[in-house]
Amino acid sequence: MSVDVGDMLMMDRFRQWQATHNRSYLIMEERLRRFQMYRDNVEYIDPTNRRGDLTYELGENEFADLTQEEFLARYASSYDGASDDTGITMPTGGGDADLWSSRGEDNSLEAPPPPSMDWRAKGAVMPKSQSSSCSSCWAFVTVATIETLNWIRTGKLVSLSEQQMVDCDQYNGGSNRDGGLTTEAEYPYTAVRGACNRAKSAHHVVQINGSGVIPARNEPEM
Repeated sequence: MSVDVGDMLMMDRFRQWQATHNRSYLIMEERLRRFQMYRDNVEYIDPTNRRGDLTYELGENEFADLTQEEFLARYASSYDGASDDTGITMPTGGGDADLWSSRGEDNSLEAPPPPSMDWRAKGAVMPKSQSSSCSSCWAFVTVATIETLNWIRTGKLVSLSEQQMVDCDQYNGGSNRDGGLTTEAEYPYTAVRGACNRAKSAHHVVQINGSGVIPARNEPEM
């Protein structure tokens, strides 16, 4: 009976992944099924990272034992915003047009942009949050964008409230009209939609004066 060395190495890698992410399975059949899902994902990750022509790198995160369909079913947003596009709303124009300016740096289009930019390395991105399976990914993505824009504008990285958007997006014209966001500490995340707390929502630490739409999957516009 021969043993496939590749299978053994992959199983060792899977065990290390399980230990890293504290993942266990109750029955052997489920463990073997998840191992195959993990292997399928790794066999996509490794050759992609070897290409050498990409500006990003894939990794084995906590979702590496899920299929694409399972991931979308659990974590992808089912939110249907006011726009018929699936774009993200972002502050634009008005008196805060210089929101896009980066604290004293020359951002004119006369100079070519860098081939890549890691905003995390600049300290402009909050640590990632888990939105669980409550269909609030849209709020986390939008708030993360506003946090970074606020950093560009002020140099301060402030954790803003996703729960405010979840609770108040249908109140008084929605989150994207004539208002702003309070902090995560002031209005913490609960993973369920509740009644809009108008008192907390009125305490704006970041003011939003307008919005625009970025078409879905349009990288040049982003």
